[in-house]
Amino acid sequence: MYGLMRGVATLIGVAAAGFLIWLASTFAWEETGGFWIAMGLLAGAGCSLAISQVVSGWTRGVSGRGGFSSGTFLVGFLPTALAVAWVLLAVQPEGGWQQLRLEGWSGSIGILGFVNGLGEFAPVLAFLGGAVLAFCFDNVGRRERIVEERPVVVEEDVHDYRDRDVVREREVVETVPATERTEVVSGERVEIHEPGRRPS
Repeated sequence: MYGLMRGVATLIGVAAAGFLIWLASTFAWEETGGFWIAMGLLAGAGCSLAISQVVSGWTRGVSGRGGFSSGTFLVGFLPTALAVAWVLLAVQPEGGWQQLRLEGWSGSIGILGFVNGLGEFAPVLAFLGGAVLAFCFDNVGRRERIVEERPVVVEEDVHDYRDRDVVREREVVETVPATERTEVVSGERVEIHEPGRRPS
């Protein structure tokens, strides 16, 4: 049942991603406006494909409430988004917002060739950025209440324990301390008399 649910969720994610990719292809990428709309749609395609796995509950094996990982967002997504945005801004159509500045900065630090190489696959970078954003969401599963088990003592057993304690106290009271022993020496015979002890 779980595998079927995951398969259906994956199929829906693929269908949504495919539709967004097709929609992105209808815009003119050589224009700044069309370029950024297409990149946004491709990022949405990557996000929809990855989020389908979270919805199906595959990260925990069970369905449950969703969660957001701030650590994944800060350490994983933000650096990825910065790198993708840098490349897309630098390779966007001429005259776009901050295009000349990012291209100049890339040349100044010696990475312009690297940026242009990645720019040849700008749609893939946009798709990747959307997928990494979806990785910040997770399925944390159902909450389970753990009840601590404690041994239950029946009332009758409690009385038994109390009776045993009373018997032990009586035994202690009736015990004669060794200091109360008296020794009587008559000739070579030694007799030991203890209170409460019958002579043998």
